Amino acid sequence: MPSNECNLFCFHLILLLFLHCSSSFLSHALDSETDRLSLLSFKDELTDDPLDVMSSWNDSSHRSSWKRFQRANPSSISSELSCGTIPDNLGQLVNLQFLQVGSNNLFGTVPLSVFNLSRISIFGVAFNRLVGSLPSSIGTSLPNLKQLLIGVNGFSGNIPSSLSNISSLQIIDFPDNQFVGRVPSDFGRIANLQRVNVGRNLLGRGDSDPLDFVNSLINCSKFEMLGIDNNHFSGPLPDKIANLSINVNRLLLGRNQFIGPNPCRNNKIHQPDCFKCQLEQL
Repeated sequence: MPSNECNLFCFHLILLLFLHCSSSFLSHALDSETDRLSLLSFKDELTDDPLDVMSSWNDSSHRSSWKRFQRANPSSISSELSCGTIPDNLGQLVNLQFLQVGSNNLFGTVPLSVFNLSRISIFGVAFNRLVGSLPSSIGTSLPNLKQLLIGVNGFSGNIPSSLSNISSLQIIDFPDNQFVGRVPSDFGRIANLQRVNVGRNLLGRGDSDPLDFVNSLINCSKFEMLGIDNNHFSGPLPDKIANLSINVNRLLLGRNQFIGPNPCRNNKIHQPDCFKCQLEQL
């Protein structure tokens, strides 16, 4: 991979991460000596600064010189991200709240240090070529997480049961990966949960009760969408799937090995998208 592409990726990654933060958060974050040194270390690794943003960065720079971030235009940054890996240095930005680097050509693993950034609320790395597994401790290391968006990558392993410890979690979006095993059965503990999409993985194979997690989801009053299509789930659909929140507007269940009747046919889930629920093999 050409070095200038890597450099451009690192540069734009820094910009994107900070431009998604609020102005007040930005000022606070740049007060941190750890953050300042981390960004300076990024600068030391770059040879290309196409927008000349970092020309004034040095050990004696006043905080006002960093505020040039706020005048950049974020609308053109995401599409300009190139290929590369996520650097371990990112884990030093302890005040980071938003990681949104989806739809690029990132590869390799997500450094464990990034999963320890406890203030992150949006973790978005979908549509890349990332691999590896999610740490089992993610439910304690990311306590403020609201959206976990990692679809269309090559993540594998089990879905950590500790995710159910994150009371703020709203969206679990894992489609098109290689997760195996079972979906944690206590997602219903997440009161704010709105969406679970684990379609097009390798889940459910060899599990004697692969759909018990559905029963817990009836406790999520804000729940809107369930996607488990294109996996290895088998057996009858649980009757309680008909008791999901009245807010549910989409169920993606097809291309599994379900048998028996569909409990959703005559229930309160009546929104238009419901019966686009891919139930081809029922």
